[in-house]
Amino acid sequence: MHFTRAAVIITAIALPASLGTISGCQSGQSITDSAAMIQKLTGDWNLASLRGTDITSLMPKGVKIPSLSFTPEGKVSGTGGINRLASSLDLDALAKGEFKLAPTASTKMAGSPEAMAFEDSFLKALGDATGFNVKGDTLSLSGAAGELMKFVRAK
Repeated sequence: MHFTRAAVIITAIALPASLGTISGCQSGQSITDSAAMIQKLTGDWNLASLRGTDITSLMPKGVKIPSLSFTPEGKVSGTGGINRLASSLDLDALAKGEFKLAPTASTKMAGSPEAMAFEDSFLKALGDATGFNVKGDTLSLSGAAGELMKFVRAK
């Protein structure tokens, strides 16, 4: 008997070490603080600017608007413009007002060189993010050099 196997390839994206990992232990206070912070993030967000530039002037033809979705449990999914991505928030860091993601998995679809460069720039900025701020329907992710990306809540 012969068997055929089909496989979906998902690869881990090597993002900077500053992304951290999910912590296994949390104090009661940390859990409460995480819940309050994640409530602000929960929902769907579309990228509006990348490193201070409006994305409409940056996006190559055929690229979807990059987006992130946060669940109340801290799961993160979205698109970099070409590929889908999945990760989760470091809840201990979140309780301290910091933004850290666990290692991120992504599909490996190809796009034009311009589209792939745009997506790489988005993923690099996401990996550099260490702080966040939510004001109304705007989410800003920042790093050591200041604001990296700005998102607007999806309607």
